[in-house]
Amino acid sequence: MDRSNDSKRTSPANTRNTRRREITLWRFRQMCRFWQPIVTLAAGIVSILVALWNLLH
Repeated sequence: MDRSNDSKRTSPANTRNTRRREITLWRFRQMCRFWQPIVTLAAGIVSILVALWNLLH
């Protein structure tokens, strides 16, 4: 009996955990894709406001 492939086998529970991690990672990437332009715009506006504040005071 050859046991060289035993380490490559995954249990159903391990497969479920891997799938759950993949779904969580996908959701995180989707949220990043949604929020990144909004956060970038907010950071730009704050930067402009700080520059104006320093210029006027």
